[in-house]
Amino acid sequence: GYHSTEDGGYYVEPTVLLANSDSSEIVQAEVFGPVMTVLPFDTEEEAVHRANHASPYGLAAGVLTRDLTRAHRLLKKTGSW
Repeated sequence: GYHSTEDGGYYVEPTVLLANSDSSEIVQAEVFGPVMTVLPFDTEEEAVHRANHASPYGLAAGVLTRDLTRAHRLLKKTGSW
């Protein structure tokens, strides 16, 4: 959440948000700050499509998995390699 500082400023703590659809405002908006939005997926193809088409901004991308081979495969398909 938001917190104030001694000098009257504000900051946002690192935040992870779970979105339920590609049309969610948090997915479509250009968010500045330590915020990561997570979307569940059923297939790798769905995840790649979302990564490449969910938002027009595309400022950052990442893959979280325990399988390094899968991470490399997905990153190459998303152009984040």
